[in-house]
Amino acid sequence: MGFVIGLTIWLIGALIFFFILYLVIQTAVDNSELAQTLRNIERLLAARPASPERPLPERGALPQEDGEQQEVCPGCGAHAGISAEICPACGLRLGGTAD
Repeated sequence: MGFVIGLTIWLIGALIFFFILYLVIQTAVDNSELAQTLRNIERLLAARPASPERPLPERGALPQEDGEQQEVCPGCGAHAGISAEICPACGLRLGGTAD
């Protein structure tokens, strides 16, 4: 009988430990920079009006303006310079290289 009580207490303690561990890891993930970036992208995509009649052009088919090749912002579909770090229309970080 004492073994059953000891095993039950051990299992309850293990469950509490793993639940607390889960909460700590979940809080760390939710507060990470990656999670913030994903929430920003989700917010931008949700705010963007749907336009099925205007598909995004392929990257190679974009015109060159001022001698610089253009790319399409994945958040809003606006054209931005290939070296732009931030989309001029929506402010999404593009990951271009600074000159």
